Amino acid sequence: MRVVTSRWAGHRNGEEPGHDAAEAADGAAEPAEPAEPDFPRAVLRALGAGVLTLGPTARITSVNPWAEQLLGRSEREMLGHDAHDLLHRHADGSPVPRERCALRRPLHGVPAEEGSDEYFQRADGTTVPIIWATTPLVRGGRQEGLVLVFHDFSLHRSAAEETEARTTALEALTAQLNLVAEISAVLVPTERTSTTLRRLVRLLVPELGQWAAVDLYPGQSDVLDRVAVRSSDHPDRARHLRGPMTSLPDQARAALTLLIKGDRPVPLSAAELTRDPEQPLAATHRVLFERLGGHAAVAVPLRTRQRSYGILTVARAGHRPAHTEAEIALLADIGRRVGMVLDSARLYHEQQNVAETMQRQLLTPLPQVDHLRMAARYWPAESAMEVGGDWYDAFLLGDGVMALVIGDVVGHDLQAAAHMAEVRNMLRALAWDHQEPPSVIMRRLDEAVTNTSDAPMATLVFARVEGAEGGPWRLHWVNAGHPPPLLITRDGATRFLEGGHGPLIGMS
Repeated sequence: MRVVTSRWAGHRNGEEPGHDAAEAADGAAEPAEPAEPDFPRAVLRALGAGVLTLGPTARITSVNPWAEQLLGRSEREMLGHDAHDLLHRHADGSPVPRERCALRRPLHGVPAEEGSDEYFQRADGTTVPIIWATTPLVRGGRQEGLVLVFHDFSLHRSAAEETEARTTALEALTAQLNLVAEISAVLVPTERTSTTLRRLVRLLVPELGQWAAVDLYPGQSDVLDRVAVRSSDHPDRARHLRGPMTSLPDQARAALTLLIKGDRPVPLSAAELTRDPEQPLAATHRVLFERLGGHAAVAVPLRTRQRSYGILTVARAGHRPAHTEAEIALLADIGRRVGMVLDSARLYHEQQNVAETMQRQLLTPLPQVDHLRMAARYWPAESAMEVGGDWYDAFLLGDGVMALVIGDVVGHDLQAAAHMAEVRNMLRALAWDHQEPPSVIMRRLDEAVTNTSDAPMATLVFARVEGAEGGPWRLHWVNAGHPPPLLITRDGATRFLEGGHGPLIGMS
C-alpha cells in the first residue's frame, strides 16, 4: 500500500495545485458518515385578583383590570405614580409612614412578603382593606422591581372570618401565582406534544381539579385519541384510560365537533351523563366519571382561529364545588394557549416532513459497479429538524473512475438543503468536465461557490477510486475542512485518512 498526501490550501489561479492524497489498496474506502405575548395578559385578566408591578423606585409600571376595578382608578391614573404615596393608607384614610410600608420590602432585599392588615385608598377617598402578597420581579438575573397581588378584604368583618379568609386567600394567591408560572414554563412547543400535554395535566391536578384529560385528533385522522389522563385519587386507572376512542356514534361525533369548534368551555354534569347514555358526550366522558369519580367538569376546546385540535377536560370531585367563573376563564385561556402550542407543533412537523422528503430526493441511489460494493446510511439527528446541508454522493466519471463525496453545507433548514443541492451539482459538473486531481477540482469548486453562489461555507471530502477492473485500486482524496474519513482495510485494520487537508469551501 502506498500513500501520497499533500495540501491544496491557498491555491489560486496560476499556482501549482500540488499533489493529491492517494491510497492504494485491494478494496475501496466506504463513505463515512421549537405562551404567546398576549397569554400572560390574558391570565392576569382572569386571575381574580388585583396585580400591580412596581419599578425599582416603587413607581407603578403596570396595572391589571382587577386592580382598576378594586381601586376605582384607571390604569392611566396610576401609571408612573409612587404606589405608597398614591394608595397606602390607614383605615381612617391617614397616610402610612413610608418607613412602615411592608409592601415595599422586596425592593430592599426581602425575598417575599404577605399580609392582610393594610388598606388602599380608592379614587373616591374611601379605603378598602386588602389581603396582599409581594415578590421581587427578577429578569435576566437582575431585580427590576416587585409584583404586588391583592384582594378586597372588606367582606370579612368578624375576627374568625377574617382569620379564615386571610389564610384561604393567601393560599389561593400563592397557588395561582405558582400555577401561572409553571404553566408558562411547560407550554413550550416541542417535538413531542404528548409529553407536553402530560406535563400540563400534572399541573392542573389537583390545583384545578381531581382529574384532567386531553383528547386530540392526531394529524388528519378522525379518530379521537386520549393522549393524557391524570387523576389524584386513581392514578393507575387514569393511565389505563389513554388511547384511541374508536366506534363513536354519529351523535357523539357531532357533539364533539360543535364543542371543539366553539370558543367557550362547556360545563358537564356527571349525574346527567351517567343517568342518560344518550347524552351526546356520554360516549367520550361517561367512562371518565365512572372510573375516576367526580360530580362536575369543564370541557375546554383546544383550538386556534384557523384549526381545532381537541378537548381539555378538568373535573371536580368530593366536596370541592364546581369551577367558578374565574376558574373557567383561566381554563379557557389555558386551552387557547395549548391550541397555539399544538398549531406550532403541526407546522413544525409539516415543514419537517417536506424538508426530509426534499433531502432524501437529493440523496441519489448509489451506482452499481461490478468491482465495487457501496453502501450508505443517512440518519438525521433526532434533536433537530431532519433536514440540513449534509449529503453523500457517488457517481462514475467520463474516464470510468468512481467519484465519492461526503459533504455538509452550514445550516439545518430548507435553505441549507437548497444550498447543498447547489454545491452538489456544481461539484458533479466540475468533476465530470475536468478529469483532474481532486485538489484541482476542489479549488475550482471553491472559486465557483465564492463567485457565483450565495451558499454559505461547506466542508466535504472528494475522492477518486482509480484502477483497472481487477485491481489494484488507488484512492485519491482531498479534504476541505471535513472530519477525516475512516479507512478499514481487508484485514480489519483501521485508520483515519488525515492527509490532504485544505480550508472550507467558500472561505475565500
